[in-house]
Amino acid sequence: MKQEIRVALVGSSACEGFGNTDPRLIAGWGEVIGAFFQPHVKLLNFALSGYSSKKFIDDGLWDKTLKAKPDYILIGIGVNDTRPEPDFHTEPEEYRANLMRFLRETREIGAVPVFITLNLELCYDAEHNKAVFNNGRAFTPAREPYSRVMREVAAAEHVPCADLAKLQQEALEAMGEDAAGKLYRMMDLETMKVDPSHTNRKGAELLAELIVKAIAGSNSPLKQELTINRKG
Repeated sequence: MKQEIRVALVGSSACEGFGNTDPRLIAGWGEVIGAFFQPHVKLLNFALSGYSSKKFIDDGLWDKTLKAKPDYILIGIGVNDTRPEPDFHTEPEEYRANLMRFLRETREIGAVPVFITLNLELCYDAEHNKAVFNNGRAFTPAREPYSRVMREVAAAEHVPCADLAKLQQEALEAMGEDAAGKLYRMMDLETMKVDPSHTNRKGAELLAELIVKAIAGSNSPLKQELTINRKG
């Protein structure tokens, strides 16, 4: 029997585990990505809705992550750094400093970091109750500066980086607006209002698949713990 490998997940609602049984409701990639790992891998999902890198630190969730003594930490937080409220907001350079702290302290406990750039939200078409592209593109302009910072830190510090922002944009645009819009959740089953910011089960599965494929093609030793065909 293989030794247990502990993989911690750091993020917000895109990664959080919600436990909904209806596939139309919100789901995070952290609750479906386990299907891509071998049985001896244990996932520790610390992601919580609404959290920015700043609030994740300030509320003690980062310390909690470190105390769990994971072997790997997947760091995919930053969407809520764009929020204006002082308790959440960071400018890109403060976000860079937070990423550097995450990286330094991950390595200090002997864990291996993997970065994940920010997931995308679409726009809301109220007339048709649909999630739609932003002027023909699956792209979230406000989030791109933070994904860019993460890419820069990853390159400078030799950290494997699953470029989810890029991969998700390519995947959604390839499938087209109508199909892409169906990957976003309904707020509830009474109003059936679509939320263009959060995925449903199929959307979460797509994010997980994109992340895993990026890890499989990286130089991270974590790829050896995957069940999909590995590259490199």
